[in-house]
Amino acid sequence: MSYRCCRAGLLLSVFLGSAMAQNDAPTQPSPSASGIASKGESHAAEIMKRFPAPGQMIDIGGRRLHLFCKGDPQRPSLVIEGAAFASSYSYFKAQDEMAKVAQVCVYDRAGLGWSDQAPLPRPLEDRVDDLHRLLNSGPVRLPVILAGHSMGGLLVRMYEKKYPSEVAGLILIESSNERANATEEARKQVTRTAAQIGMAFPVLAAGGEIPQVRIPNGPPEQEIIQRESVFRAGQDDLLAMSGIDEELRKFGDLGTLGDKPLIVITRGKRDPGMSESMEKEWAESHRWLATLSSRSTLVVAENSGHMVNFDRPDLLRDATERLLKLLGE
Repeated sequence: MSYRCCRAGLLLSVFLGSAMAQNDAPTQPSPSASGIASKGESHAAEIMKRFPAPGQMIDIGGRRLHLFCKGDPQRPSLVIEGAAFASSYSYFKAQDEMAKVAQVCVYDRAGLGWSDQAPLPRPLEDRVDDLHRLLNSGPVRLPVILAGHSMGGLLVRMYEKKYPSEVAGLILIESSNERANATEEARKQVTRTAAQIGMAFPVLAAGGEIPQVRIPNGPPEQEIIQRESVFRAGQDDLLAMSGIDEELRKFGDLGTLGDKPLIVITRGKRDPGMSESMEKEWAESHRWLATLSSRSTLVVAENSGHMVNFDRPDLLRDATERLLKLLGE
């Protein structure tokens, strides 16, 4: 989904939008400003103590990013780039399936999950360069397969453009892109969601929580999202995507992939939150993405919505296996 860059963002948007309409947005008692800060910080510290990082904290030059790998390290490496406002735990289920055929790593962009914060706002290219430093500092063997979900799909294409020798192939999962995401309707929806996410800041700063962003039957580690710093990083993801035209004007045209293996996965279920025109643009943009390589496959994720990582992790395993075959593995 180009507009609902992750399920947490969507749920929060719906929840806060409804609260605004009813004039009963989440509130907390009104202690002093310093009291609010200390309560929120204490709550965040307690969450991080209860749920330590399952993977490695890799120094990328004054900041650390969280990287968590599963699977045979002798197999080719695949790294998942997540959606906007999505932490690595959102991909644990998919990782377990994909790790049956490759070494599969998930990581957290700056400020998300277990990774250290970075100054905001951040352009999209900063996220690309962070991943470059991570992959050249951690245990991942290059070249790597990059799998990008939603916003992550755009980021991995940017990565391939800037560091082509480090990328063996791409899997684009319900990928955001410069065609579908650049429409006025898409930009307005993303900007609106980002503003609604900002309504959660004072709640979290006061030590409160936003239960509506919890994934049903999700991993216990998902509690780490209940921190103001994570919501701010997630909001910045959305704000960066709202300016996709300007971002890519500065970065440059992403071009094509030549004969580099590419698998594009598009959902089989319609998104009820999209207009008919948006839905059509989304599907057409994925057909276009599949033309970017002479060795590409377009896969329809039957019985799945935007969150293929939850709905069809088996399909992501199959896509990984298919791409490995294209690479001769």
